[in-house]
Amino acid sequence: MDPSKSPQSLQSSTTTAQPDLILYGDYGSQPTRAVFCFLTINKIPFTYKEVSILHRDHLKPEYRKIHPNAKIPAITDTLNNINLFESHAILKYLHLTRATPDHWYPKDPALRAKVDEYLDWHHSNLRKGAEGVFLTSYFLPLTQKQVPHDEVINSMNYLKASLQTIETYWLKNPNKKYLITDEVTLADLSAACELAQLLPLESQTLREYPKVMAWMSRMCSIPEVKDLHSKILPVIKRVYKDNTEYRAKI
Repeated sequence: MDPSKSPQSLQSSTTTAQPDLILYGDYGSQPTRAVFCFLTINKIPFTYKEVSILHRDHLKPEYRKIHPNAKIPAITDTLNNINLFESHAILKYLHLTRATPDHWYPKDPALRAKVDEYLDWHHSNLRKGAEGVFLTSYFLPLTQKQVPHDEVINSMNYLKASLQTIETYWLKNPNKKYLITDEVTLADLSAACELAQLLPLESQTLREYPKVMAWMSRMCSIPEVKDLHSKILPVIKRVYKDNTEYRAKI
């Protein structure tokens, strides 16, 4: 299977009822999936435009006008005449401008601060570890690039430390269903989409954290999250199944 091609059913996942909002992204991008899931869960009309990383669409001049750093995702909202990038900024903006339910980003100052606490922690910790493991252990070897052994080990250490923090800090209270409260927040969506890509690849590592796995099960039972990842994860598993020999060496 060509890893540069998204499943056909995903390529056509475009909502055109209201052209005010455009989401630019790549389904292989965890932040893209978080924004995509938020939009579909909340039934916010949008148009999805694929910006393929493998095809280097993100480096094209027309996309750099939207995101000068040439990363994904990004949005254009003609309703407010704004281009916006950084997934967490996008999620907060969509919550505020599309009047989504309060539980996503609570008005209560203490709860909102806890959501922000996780979101600020995410990129330098869980994302650094999960993305690092994904790239060094699976993606880069697939492209025949040499990956220093230390980079593989460092990424796995970051991932395990982050999972331990989630297990013992955000999921410490056994009576709390999600990271912040008993209702799903932006923090949950960002974290779940980050970890979901590792479910078919690092299940043994993830099983060392039972609270994280139970929480992931709840997140993946959300229909829109389940639907998107049920199409993505089998592709990831098939594409990287030939890395068994490489994985055995690390």
